[in-house]
Amino acid sequence: MLKKKKKLFILDRKNQIISYPNFLLGNLINIKFNDIPIFIGSIGRYGASALKIKHLNNITSYTFSILDTPFWSFMVWYMDKNRPLPPGSTFDSYRQKDFERRKAEGFPPPLYYSTGILTPEATPAQQLEREQYWKDQEYFAPPIKRTKDSEIFNTRTHKNWKKVTYDHGGRVKKNTWHEFTFNNKTVYMLTNEKGEGYLPPDGEDYKVASLTIKDSWF
Repeated sequence: MLKKKKKLFILDRKNQIISYPNFLLGNLINIKFNDIPIFIGSIGRYGASALKIKHLNNITSYTFSILDTPFWSFMVWYMDKNRPLPPGSTFDSYRQKDFERRKAEGFPPPLYYSTGILTPEATPAQQLEREQYWKDQEYFAPPIKRTKDSEIFNTRTHKNWKKVTYDHGGRVKKNTWHEFTFNNKTVYMLTNEKGEGYLPPDGEDYKVASLTIKDSWF
């Protein structure tokens, strides 16, 4: 349970439930963390950008100030129960038990992609053991607009994909994101400096499109 300037947040890591302040600090809103209605909006007379979470009335919202942004990053890390607990002495007495839980579950991959922040284990030995299942770099979020619950390609998860060189009329498509749309999922894959990438196994039904700068977050 966290209190922030008298505004209460309750983070239930086990059940993936977050509670956050309602309009005029009324009863807390309880929602699955994966369904939290967060968006980027504007605040102040100059329209500065800020993270916001919608209230139940769909009109007002709770706004994170610029100083609150690290708090949101902490929440995402903490609520990803497949990652180690965040830094801080508060969690030290729970780290070993949390590690053993994730190990018993087979070290499932992260629920949420990271923006490039490493989430290391408590000890080098634990880190080596967990990296047999997944590595942080495999779950870094790319700078592209993605559909909800989409996947980022990595050779461990998509081990049946075949390696190919992408070219268009003899022109190699290097460092290019491709979007693969299947019936029940979307996968994004980035070609390397040589234009090398991967394709789904033969017989898979999908559509593929290369992404351009307009599809990025920049």
